[in-house]
Amino acid sequence: MEKFTECKGEIKMSKELIFASENEAIQHLANITGKQIVIATEDDKKEYIEIISLQKPDSFDTFTDKSTGEKGVDAFFDASEEDMMEYLMQWEYGERGEVSDKEPWGTSDKKFEKKEGDVTYVMNYNRGLEYAGLTRVENVEPEENPRGKPSELVGIFMNRDELTRDEAEDLVSELKERVADGENPEEVLYDEGLEPDYIFDIM
Repeated sequence: MEKFTECKGEIKMSKELIFASENEAIQHLANITGKQIVIATEDDKKEYIEIISLQKPDSFDTFTDKSTGEKGVDAFFDASEEDMMEYLMQWEYGERGEVSDKEPWGTSDKKFEKKEGDVTYVMNYNRGLEYAGLTRVENVEPEENPRGKPSELVGIFMNRDELTRDEAEDLVSELKERVADGENPEEVLYDEGLEPDYIFDIM
């Protein structure tokens, strides 16, 4: 629903939109953009790995249409998408080239997909621009134990002493061990140039 405000006896519509649910908001965005809206979760994250990008007419010189025997850029774009994909797949060596977390193809590109196991290959091409590319799309495995925001004490060591997060967390663990062994927590903090405010961080 839209939010309305009263101003000097008149009802005026605000630019702010309020929706009853996330699904209603997604549907609204889909209606005004004309595109399908997908909300990605941790399990939906993908990496887009560029395999090959052909952007010059002579890049297609080695292509031969199996059915006609024609060669070159026109033959490539006249061929079936399966044959186009097969031609681009010759550059797939299983290596990780340029990686992005965003789809590399443009809105005016045509796409053709081929799935092999857990991997999806996407060919995008534009005949008018004499361009064709091949991308390997892989799912990104979510971290089993994602690390949250570091504690305040860890942050102090990182900023003050220019430590990495792992180094700062190791130092805090050492301070906790000293306290567990019977040392006075205030003295432990004093040795590190800290006030007693952080006693509970090392208890």
